[in-house]
Amino acid sequence: MSQAVSPSSTKESGGIAQAASIIALGSIIGRVLGLVREQIIAYFFGASGLVSVFGIADTIRKMVFELLIGGMLSAALVPVFSEVVEREGRPALWALFSRVLSLAAVVLAALVLLLELLAPQVAWLLGGGFGPELQAALARMIRFIAPAILLVGLSGVVTGLLYTLKRFTLPAFGAAAFNLGIIVAAPLLAGRLDAYSLAVGVLLGSLLQLLIHAATAHPVPGPAGCAFSFPYRPFPSGSAAHPSPLPAHCFGVDYQQPPGRHRPSSGFGHRRE
Repeated sequence: MSQAVSPSSTKESGGIAQAASIIALGSIIGRVLGLVREQIIAYFFGASGLVSVFGIADTIRKMVFELLIGGMLSAALVPVFSEVVEREGRPALWALFSRVLSLAAVVLAALVLLLELLAPQVAWLLGGGFGPELQAALARMIRFIAPAILLVGLSGVVTGLLYTLKRFTLPAFGAAAFNLGIIVAAPLLAGRLDAYSLAVGVLLGSLLQLLIHAATAHPVPGPAGCAFSFPYRPFPSGSAAHPSPLPAHCFGVDYQQPPGRHRPSSGFGHRRE
């Protein structure tokens, strides 16, 4: 005797299929734009030493992202975020997300600063086969690209939040937006900056990726009216919702709850209502 399929089960299966289709489409578009990016690099710069320098410098960004964000996203962020939102609701999810984002921003900013300061030493380690001229170019390229590590790192954390909330549409096109940055910057700036225009493209693409993800998360409504808001509001003294010393206000996260209930907000310090 066959069992009837519930409407909710059918709806959930349809949602999963739709999300998978969107992610697949985003991946295809990203790969097509990646091919266009490689053709533009070959057309404008050929197989020059500076292109090799760019490839090594961009490898640092990729490596840091995969080590710190890529693995954490699949292995930790999404499962933990999902468990928190299921057990404690969206206000608790926002609290955890703001702490993770704050911590990621601090760690990645410190790493970027370190790369900026030690760029010649890193260039010497990674470009041992280069002559002094190309090693100096590699150090400059590393300094150009280093801020992109912060941007893609924050983008990865926001992606974890969006996947938890089952928002797949725009994040699926993040790789396409990244490639688009290089596709736009390289032809426009090649005459002035030579292959350094590729580094500008990496920065532009990383920023576009982050903006797309942030736009998808703004606003994210919840049962208690959770939403992004941008004013700075220190949370009251004795708040149990934010025991962490890290600021909850990161990317303007705020908690808007019904009147009469405690509203944890953000920042250091205390304020009397």
